[in-house]
Amino acid sequence: MKAVLYILLGGLLTYASAYAMGAFLLRWLRVECSRSAERFLAFVSGSALLSTLVFLITAAGFARKSIFLAATIPVILAGVWRRIYWPRGEAKPKAALTWRVGFWIIFALFTWFYLPNSLVPETSPDGVMYHVGLPARYLREHHFPHITTDMYANLSAGIEMLFEYAISIGRYSAAGFTHFLFLLALIFGIAAYGREIGRPRAGLMAALLIYLSPIVGRDATVGYIDVAAATVAFGLFYAIQLWREQPTGRGAALVGLLAGFGFAVKYPLFVGVFYALAMILWCMRRQWRTALKYAVIAGLCATAVVAPWLIKNTIYAGNPFSPFMNRVFPNPYVYAAFERDYVESFRHMNGVKLTEIPMEAMVHGERLSGLIGPIFLLLPLGLLSLRHRYGRQLLLAAAVFLVPYFGNIGVRFMLPMLPFAALAMALAVDQFKLVAPLVIIAHAVLSWHSNITTYSGQYVWRIERPNWSAALRRIPEEEYLTSNRDDYTMAREIERVVPDGEAVFSPAMANQTYHSRHLIGPFESTLGNRIYDMMFRVTSPDMRTTLRTMYKFPPHPYRRLRVVLTSADGMPLNISEIRVWNGGQEIARSQQWKLRASHNPWDLQLAFDNSPVTTWNPGDATSPGMYIEIDFGSPLTVDGVSA
Repeated sequence: MKAVLYILLGGLLTYASAYAMGAFLLRWLRVECSRSAERFLAFVSGSALLSTLVFLITAAGFARKSIFLAATIPVILAGVWRRIYWPRGEAKPKAALTWRVGFWIIFALFTWFYLPNSLVPETSPDGVMYHVGLPARYLREHHFPHITTDMYANLSAGIEMLFEYAISIGRYSAAGFTHFLFLLALIFGIAAYGREIGRPRAGLMAALLIYLSPIVGRDATVGYIDVAAATVAFGLFYAIQLWREQPTGRGAALVGLLAGFGFAVKYPLFVGVFYALAMILWCMRRQWRTALKYAVIAGLCATAVVAPWLIKNTIYAGNPFSPFMNRVFPNPYVYAAFERDYVESFRHMNGVKLTEIPMEAMVHGERLSGLIGPIFLLLPLGLLSLRHRYGRQLLLAAAVFLVPYFGNIGVRFMLPMLPFAALAMALAVDQFKLVAPLVIIAHAVLSWHSNITTYSGQYVWRIERPNWSAALRRIPEEEYLTSNRDDYTMAREIERVVPDGEAVFSPAMANQTYHSRHLIGPFESTLGNRIYDMMFRVTSPDMRTTLRTMYKFPPHPYRRLRVVLTSADGMPLNISEIRVWNGGQEIARSQQWKLRASHNPWDLQLAFDNSPVTTWNPGDATSPGMYIEIDFGSPLTVDGVSA
């Protein structure tokens, strides 16, 4: 039970710190909003500040619980003293009592399932691999280690910084509980916006549509970040709507902060920056000087949140946008060819076609790793809200945040646009008094954990049942992890056998949370790719280097030789050894030789190391003009080159 108290404390202190920072910020910026809007925006904007603070502390090498608490407890106490936790804005009209009672009943039923799932030991695939695994490593080492063998360490990690704060107090399960708090913030933020525009019933309906969705409930109760990303996206939208009512430079600063935090949370939310700037310029188009001023303010505030991540990646990975854009920013850590294949695999996940996405995402679920729920097949009804100003703004936001989805069609990546689509649908359905309750009841029944497999795939990613015994640690954590993670026992064995500071190469294991050794996977870096390739060249006869091509030409003293690819069919190019000949005798290699390559110069020595199991490849799709050049340092008579 003591462990549970620490989990709750970790999540609640994270929330309290973020809320206090955000509330002070809103008052300093003099943002006028309702009480419910202040509660929502204080947490979201404060999360941006707390996340950036944790980043700076970690970058400085002081990532410790004591430092985190020393930096935030005074803010919490100041918030209590200044009554910052009691919003003082205007109270907006509420929905009818029957609607509110119905909302709380359904909310309580599903919270009974969600809460224990957010408290059980962390076992989610991406959670133990990097969303929780990497912050845990930062805490162990008290700084950002120079990781070049895991591309996930280069992703922006705004929410993971909050996880780092939470797990420093409550260990790994505190990450899932913190994520659950983002879900609570989101649904009450949606309800608040409904009250803001005078449609409180639609706000409650949209909040339940989101809260009951199977993928939302599953994602928000583990150490993932997708629901948090949706919360930040909706917070940006909310801030823009408030700014439109009272355009000020201070309001533009809040918009910029949230737009930048979206990028810091998840790369696909970069569209939020363009959306924010475009809205500012459009809404103030008749006063272009003022519009430009506000856009600059928003842009600078966004940059302040984004820049730390770009700088870190530039220093550590040689690419500010790592692990993407490696063709624009070549580096020795991630192949551009791997990036292309990686992106394509998610763009066409499990062979799902664009026309199949609606049914796969909303009904079947297995091929896209989760489902939103069949009731969302009614989303086209949201187009009826185009008749209203608020409906048009919601659908525009939904379209903006849907754009990045097609780069990864997994259902989780649809979540940032879902609150807007749900609200637009609720605005349309709410016009029919009896329809809205029926939609909510149908959604609740279809999303009930035991009913999901009646229409979806048997193995769809979902919450199966509440496990209060595991949540309250009546089942020992060790026993639960052994039963629910196939690699947990291996992780503990690695911790026991492998010396501290040593690396472990594993083609299959992804668990980086429950041990402290450096894990290298085959697909997360150039080094992992090379090790994996070497293993197969040693063990698989089909991959052994057997082909040698000899290129003969008249003997002549040459200072430089260049082997150029004159045609390419897109097939992978691997060169094990390049040898230089004269009169049938190989010319011994000299330290004076200087090697150059048009692509991937960092691995070029592998083609000159006399090893049949190491190969050089361009790290990109083959194309005419690729070359390897040898500078002998002085003229050398040569009549042949073999490769």
